[in-house]
Amino acid sequence: MAIEITPDEIRKYGITADDEQIEQIISDAIDQAELFAPGVGLVDDATSRAVAAVIRGAVVRYIETGQNAEAREGKTSVSNSAGPWSEQSSYRERTAIFLPSEERKIAEAVKRGKRRAFAVDLTPPIEHRPCGLCAPGTCLGWC
Repeated sequence: MAIEITPDEIRKYGITADDEQIEQIISDAIDQAELFAPGVGLVDDATSRAVAAVIRGAVVRYIETGQNAEAREGKTSVSNSAGPWSEQSSYRERTAIFLPSEERKIAEAVKRGKRRAFAVDLTPPIEHRPCGLCAPGTCLGWC
């Protein structure tokens, strides 16, 4: 089942970006997830929902990071001090949608979602020919 995330789902987290931007980031995130978790769009429904939750969180964080970067007006670090207290914040440019932990979660979910038990019977069917030595209905064809 394909992973489906809508802009409305992202807006529930307080995101104010427009539909086009959100749809593009969602599409990019799903495409990137395919790189480290091949088959991400081919998993069962439960796995698809779990992967969508991780991607949704990554998209929200990615958009918030970009919006905060714009609010900081391109500053890379900020220092504040008052008396004996000081605070310093450093900001990184966003480069990837997923954190390494999110990549691991998605890859593991896809791996688990693909694991299924199955059996294939490779023995050819036995042609039953009564041998005449056994009682009627009891011949197993081994004689």
